[in-house]
Amino acid sequence: MQKVDLTEFPNGSGWHVVHDPNNMCYKITSEKGQTKNAIFTQRSFAEKALYDYLKKVSAPPKKVGRPKKTEV
Repeated sequence: MQKVDLTEFPNGSGWHVVHDPNNMCYKITSEKGQTKNAIFTQRSFAEKALYDYLKKVSAPPKKVGRPKKTEV
């Protein structure tokens, strides 16, 4: 699997991958205590999911609605 560079995107909420020793899995949590609703068996899978999430959050917002008609 490819290496994931998590420093590529801004991470203001402090999202990071945490190992849960009770369940032997990895979770994505923030410094504020929020947890993503997914668990992973390998750290690389969790890091890839975190990378995708940070990429989606940092993307500029898309325009919503129907484009305006141009007058002819």
